[in-house]
Amino acid sequence: MLSEKTPLISIIVPAYNIAEYIGDCLKSLIAQTYPNLEIIVIDDGSTDETNAIIAAHQEQDQRIKLIRQANQGVSAARNHGLDSANGEYIGFCDGDDYVDAEMYKVLVQNILNNHADIAQCGFQMEFPDRVYHYYGTGKKYFLNHEKAMLHYLKADLIEPSLWNKLYARALWDEIRFDSELKYNEDVLINYYLFKKSQRFVFEDIEHYHYRMRPNSATKNRTDEKKILDPLKVLKTIVEDCRKDSEAWPFAYKRYLGVLARDVQTSGARIHGLDTLSLLRSELKDKEGFNKLSSKRFRWHMALTAQMPRTMRGVRKTYNSLTKRHKYFDID
Repeated sequence: MLSEKTPLISIIVPAYNIAEYIGDCLKSLIAQTYPNLEIIVIDDGSTDETNAIIAAHQEQDQRIKLIRQANQGVSAARNHGLDSANGEYIGFCDGDDYVDAEMYKVLVQNILNNHADIAQCGFQMEFPDRVYHYYGTGKKYFLNHEKAMLHYLKADLIEPSLWNKLYARALWDEIRFDSELKYNEDVLINYYLFKKSQRFVFEDIEHYHYRMRPNSATKNRTDEKKILDPLKVLKTIVEDCRKDSEAWPFAYKRYLGVLARDVQTSGARIHGLDTLSLLRSELKDKEGFNKLSSKRFRWHMALTAQMPRTMRGVRKTYNSLTKRHKYFDID
């Protein structure tokens, strides 16, 4: 049961040219069984009917606040929403997704009942022809600051996404999105938020529905920032937690893994960045490299640095056999 106090939740919804989907998103938020919401929708310069659809829903429900801005990207839109939010708790919902009616009631209940400042639920990734589940076990996890940070850096329990979480407003004091980042901005912002967080709760029920659609920003990562942004984000995290002897190896392993992947998939030099030289330079730090727990991982990094063409061929063969590289394809 919820406590007698029902704090205001601000749900921030960035929207750009998603007229086909924004109506379903807003209907799912309006239908929440937790009533004390403000729904802040930022129209990021849409040129289709997105704005008109938002305005029509706003007439039906005064909890919807519509903000219009010139096209600046999702990070700037979310920052605008944060600056306009009045809630004690902050949630995010992408404008082309939708949520179960119980989602925010469950999240705020888990925060209040467990004295947490971040709550997470499970989600479904919905393709036009299939659904992947993350994970629907029904289990509930309670993590203190240290354990939550480790699981976040290991990426084995805590998703880096914003949209399946609810955050205490105080965590956002002096924290905003880097509007220069196009990809993995959520990975960096969640790192800073979990760094401030004291207690995390995760109830693994799939309340959020993440739509994979053609022409989405997530799928069409063809520009150079697809490579540069994730490396920038992870390098920032590695440097920030370098003095944390327990957390740093996990951040460093994640960074090296992305660097090696880029060498194997895109070649040594990418948009002026020599990823092979960068990987070789990193591996010269024997003390740091040897802190990584898995001998298999260390061998994988060393072979990629010394035999990049061979490892590129191995990866190509692996992808051909497993089809894992087509995991996110939409026909």
